[in-house]
Amino acid sequence: MRFSIKRITSISIICVLVCMFFYNCNGSTNTNNNQNQNAYNGMYIGLLGKDSVFINAKSLDDNTFINPIISLNNNLIYDSKENESIFLLDNKNVRIIPIHANVGYIMLTTKDSPFIDKWFVILVNNKKVIKMAYVIKEFFNDIDNDGYYEIGGRELTDAVCLDCDSVLYQPFMMYKLDNHFEFDSILSRKMTKKTYGVYLGNHYVDTVLLEQSFTDWNNIKIGSRLE
Repeated sequence: MRFSIKRITSISIICVLVCMFFYNCNGSTNTNNNQNQNAYNGMYIGLLGKDSVFINAKSLDDNTFINPIISLNNNLIYDSKENESIFLLDNKNVRIIPIHANVGYIMLTTKDSPFIDKWFVILVNNKKVIKMAYVIKEFFNDIDNDGYYEIGGRELTDAVCLDCDSVLYQPFMMYKLDNHFEFDSILSRKMTKKTYGVYLGNHYVDTVLLEQSFTDWNNIKIGSRLE
């Protein structure tokens, strides 16, 4: 059987085009799979209810990350494209706090040098993010014995002299990890007043005060109410 050169060339071109078509399809599929893997199959950090929580982030070095992406199982719930914070994502800097079957918190540590590091708090309800906030990462405890954790603290305050207890007024800012995540004004006021002896509001005041007491609020005995 004889084939003309022209016919052989046409058949070769068709074979090449078919091969290129299948290659592009496979390449596109692999790219999509890689994108999905990058978006959803990151570092497992625990369970929120019955859902597995995964974080995928860009590494700056062994300890710091940027642009975390958070998913519950295979469902993306948070993408931090516009978040320029630097995160610490090791075990001691990530917390998952379940409240009940449908509500819980995912908390990531962000660096805030020269100030105190912050919790980046994400409130999840029915697998959707409904609230986000930055909170001072100083205390984490059920301080007032109401069955919910409180988090927060006060920013660094300057001493006005060496070897003395006089400082500028810096109030405590405490938040309750309950169904709604709200500023706990009552607890913040009590903690501030116990420390300074007075309460001058929930903002920094350029007023020199004497610290009257020191309490390690992280180690206060659970079950003893704050008076």
